[in-house]
Amino acid sequence: MSKRKGLLSVLFLVAAAAACAAQAQAGGRASLLVSYMENGQAAGEIQHVERIDFVGGEVVSRRRVVTLRHERDGYAGSVVNKRYLLTVWRNRVFDLQEGRFVDRGPRPTNTRGTLVLPGVVSPDGKKRVDEGVTFDGSTERLEIHFEGRPSVFVAGEFEVAVNRNSGFMPRLPLLWVDDEMILTQRSNGNLVTVSTGGAVKPFLRVTCPPDAVPSLLRNRSGKIVYLCGGENYSLDIERGRYEVIKDDLGNGFERDTVGGRDLLYYRGVEIGPDGTHAVTGGSRLAMLYGEPKDGILEMSTVKTVKVWSAAKRTWTTFTFDGWGAEIIGWIE
Repeated sequence: MSKRKGLLSVLFLVAAAAACAAQAQAGGRASLLVSYMENGQAAGEIQHVERIDFVGGEVVSRRRVVTLRHERDGYAGSVVNKRYLLTVWRNRVFDLQEGRFVDRGPRPTNTRGTLVLPGVVSPDGKKRVDEGVTFDGSTERLEIHFEGRPSVFVAGEFEVAVNRNSGFMPRLPLLWVDDEMILTQRSNGNLVTVSTGGAVKPFLRVTCPPDAVPSLLRNRSGKIVYLCGGENYSLDIERGRYEVIKDDLGNGFERDTVGGRDLLYYRGVEIGPDGTHAVTGGSRLAMLYGEPKDGILEMSTVKTVKVWSAAKRTWTTFTFDGWGAEIIGWIE
């Protein structure tokens, strides 16, 4: 065999392996968790959580996994270790595999042996920061949980402003910069850092409308991004600076405004119009949709979730018998 033929064979094998890997990723299993409020409960006293299981782009099952009562259980928060659903406010732990609450005895542990605690987990998995949210969007204090020692409480107002007509109960943006520093906000656009010892320091201010719904995330490039009012601020923590960038949703998905329209893209190819609260997992994207009134998306109308997958290359629509739907996240 000539060197040229040998090189072509190697390149073919590499391309074939890459194609198989991409196909496996697109065709793998994943589950989407969605919460919504029960009809007839205007104050959101009863919340249901559904699980939708996918193989590739096809739905293989859909079922309700738990019903939460506000006073007893709090509201659905995040998923830890692809198994435990943590609730906000009451800080309960629901085991998705066993189908029951497991927080009345010893806390379960994740694969690294660290405690499953409420809130946003630190990079080393040994700390979490949690908020106490009220209905007006203010947080009276932050609680930083540690493994094996008492929590640190950070007093002071941490607020999220949204349009009162929307009906949304906002959540405070929280993100770990590293194992010792948390990034959050005092108010929309007024960003601060919080150390694990409880020290709060001003970081920077960016333009963020008082009626927007801000959030913090790391994009697929590893940049820390503050999203608010349709802008995406890439934050330079060391220099205290920012730049406005294109909205990177992760896993090859992007959001951009073209000709006054907010559009979604997968690997540079347009896949449809934008909704709200895009959550990606692998080669899938889930998006909330509601009916805006006078330019404001009211929580009472948000009862639809659409999912796009690279395997199916089309959207699948799910309607929930309730209101105030929220995407908890993907389990892969």
